[in-house]
Amino acid sequence: MDPKVRQEIISVLESKKAAMESGDHFKMLDLTDAADDAAVKAAYFRLARLVHPDSLKKADLDDRRAEAISLFKRITEAQEILLDPARKKAWLQSRAAGGAKPTDPAVSDEQAKIAMHQGRLLINRRAWPQAQEVLTRYVQIKPDDVKGLLLLGWCIFQNQSLPLEARLEEARKSFARALKLDDKNPDVHYHMALYFKEKGDTEQLSNHINKALKHNPEHVGAVREKRLLEMRGGVAPKESVPGPSVGDRLKGFFAGFVKKK
Repeated sequence: MDPKVRQEIISVLESKKAAMESGDHFKMLDLTDAADDAAVKAAYFRLARLVHPDSLKKADLDDRRAEAISLFKRITEAQEILLDPARKKAWLQSRAAGGAKPTDPAVSDEQAKIAMHQGRLLINRRAWPQAQEVLTRYVQIKPDDVKGLLLLGWCIFQNQSLPLEARLEEARKSFARALKLDDKNPDVHYHMALYFKEKGDTEQLSNHINKALKHNPEHVGAVREKRLLEMRGGVAPKESVPGPSVGDRLKGFFAGFVKKK
C-alpha cells in the first residue's frame, strides 16, 4: 500500500478521537453544519474506505482493528442520522439546547475496549513502551480495573527503556493500587511477591506468596515460588538461586492471561 494512504489511515484514527468524545455528527464526517446529503454521503464513503478492515490489513495496521471498527460504527451512525430528516432535526435541537451527551459513557467504554485490545496486541509483540502508553490510557478511563492495573504494572516492569529502580517503583505503584482495590485477589499478591523478590525482601516475598495461596491454594505461580522459598530455607538471597528471572516469570504468567480474552 502507498505509504501516504497508510499515514492517512493513521491520521484519521488519531484525529477522530476528539470527535468521538464530542458526539458531533458533523465533526465525525469532517463537515460543516451546511453540508447537504450528497456531501454527507461522500464524506462517509471516504472515511469508510479508509477504516475498512481490508484497508487496515493492506496497511499492516491490524493492531488498530478494534479502534477502526469503533470509528466505523460512529461514522455510520453519523451518516444515518444526518440523512434522516426527523432524526437530524431532533439531534440539532438537542445540540442547540446544550443537552446532555448520552453517548459519552458509551464512548468512554468503547475507548477503553480499544486501549485494552491494543495493549494486549502490543504485549504479544513485546513492545513494552508502547503497551505501557496504551494501558496507561486504559487505566485513566478505568482506574478501578484490577486486571488493567496488573497489565500496566507488568508492562512498566518490562520497559527496559527505563532504569531498573524506576521500573520497579512504578510497577510497585500499579500493583499497590490493585492491592488496595482487591486485597483478596491472588494475582495481585503474586505480583507484589515478584516485586519484593526482585528487591531481595524475602520476608515480604513470603508474606505475599502465602496470601496468594490463602485465596487460591492452586495458584500456579505462587505454588512455584513457595517451593523455591522452601528449597532456600526461606532466607537465601535471590542471587544464589539460579533460574529464570522475574521478568521471564512475568512473561510466562501473562502469556496465559493475555490469551484469556
